[in-house]
Amino acid sequence: MEHEINLWTFDPAKNNVVFGSALFGWGFTATSLARALFQQNRIPLKPLQLRPYIFGDYKYNADTQKVLKWKPSSTSAASDNYNNMPIFAEFGLQPIWDIYQGVATAAQAMGQASALLATNSSFGGSGGNLYNNGDN
Repeated sequence: MEHEINLWTFDPAKNNVVFGSALFGWGFTATSLARALFQQNRIPLKPLQLRPYIFGDYKYNADTQKVLKWKPSSTSAASDNYNNMPIFAEFGLQPIWDIYQGVATAAQAMGQASALLATNSSFGGSGGNLYNNGDN
């Protein structure tokens, strides 16, 4: 019974979860993200070493080049929140958010409405990042 439960349990660390958007044509797994971060020299850990930390409560410290346990920031400043994101939010979600915001901003500058970020207010309003609580 336990084997069947493990077989059907989805876990990004087991590489059986894909994060993606069929609408916008992108997708990645924890392994492919870890591989990209290693190949781009963003995090100097081999993909199999990094994969268990990608989706957990872990933060990469570039100064020490270590993966540390992530703790939410008690401050509300947007810059503090941006610098204190877990690995998945910082390297997986934030770049996607930045692209979507850039497209929406460009569309608005051209006088076109963009439904791309129609739920923008639920992510802290315009600007900022995924961990922006809207107090900036």
